[in-house]
Amino acid sequence: NDDFSLTDQIVISVKGEPIIEGNKMIGDFEVTGSQKPFKGCGVAIDGGHNWTLTISLLAPEDKFDEFKKNFD
Repeated sequence: NDDFSLTDQIVISVKGEPIIEGNKMIGDFEVTGSQKPFKGCGVAIDGGHNWTLTISLLAPEDKFDEFKKNFD
């Protein structure tokens, strides 16, 4: 199961297959249960030396593109 519960109502699910580019894995999330529509994305970066950095963005759909520019 690729679902992750943020709260009792809000759940994020991996949307499609993640993309692997070099040492990065990039994917989109579907958000269900929020009061207004949200979208999400995440990046995992393999830093070597047994560590990985993960960054996620969850934002209202109407602000997602604006927030994604800063996220990238």
